[in-house]
Amino acid sequence: MDEKDMKNIAKIVTIIAIVLCIVSLILPWNSFSVNLMGINMGADFYPWSGHVFVSGSFLGQSSTSADIWMILYTYTVGTAPTGSSTTTNPTAGNNTAIALFILSFIFVIIALIFGLLSIRSIKQNKSMMPLIAAIVSLLAIILFFAGISTVLSSDTTGTAGNMFKWTYGFFTMIITMILFFVSFGLLKSIKPAMPTMQTTETVPPAQ
Repeated sequence: MDEKDMKNIAKIVTIIAIVLCIVSLILPWNSFSVNLMGINMGADFYPWSGHVFVSGSFLGQSSTSADIWMILYTYTVGTAPTGSSTTTNPTAGNNTAIALFILSFIFVIIALIFGLLSIRSIKQNKSMMPLIAAIVSLLAIILFFAGISTVLSSDTTGTAGNMFKWTYGFFTMIITMILFFVSFGLLKSIKPAMPTMQTTETVPPAQ
């Protein structure tokens, strides 16, 4: 396989990684749900936002509902029962978890930027851009994992860990990271072309 083919494959892999990186921002990375005495409660966690939802009726009494979005885990929008917006927010007061989630989001954006720059750098025989995108993607994954662990650390009963599940966005980001590494590996495997030897033909002097 020649250099041009390897570059084309690396470019396709990088484009797929970029698309998956964008998709990972749309899908939740972690979620939990529980049914407690007729009340269905749950939350979805993204690097950029958290989504909390509540519905049902407590022991068959008056029904209640909530649908809350936490933009960057600081600005809350949506509807919630009076006085319940804080209690339905798993990250309320947990500044460490909020900081880790926001940093994870920032690193996802940085990975996306370096991924886009990788497409151009492939033509210029530069392989470091996909590597940087891969490393930054890994950091985003680690930071988000640390954020979820911080949320769980506030649970003294130890039961919350069974309700939190890693979901599609988290695994999509892992695939994104792997593809960036694959793109880097493909570019590193390209061997520089050997210089061509030019032969000169000597013409005997005229008699």
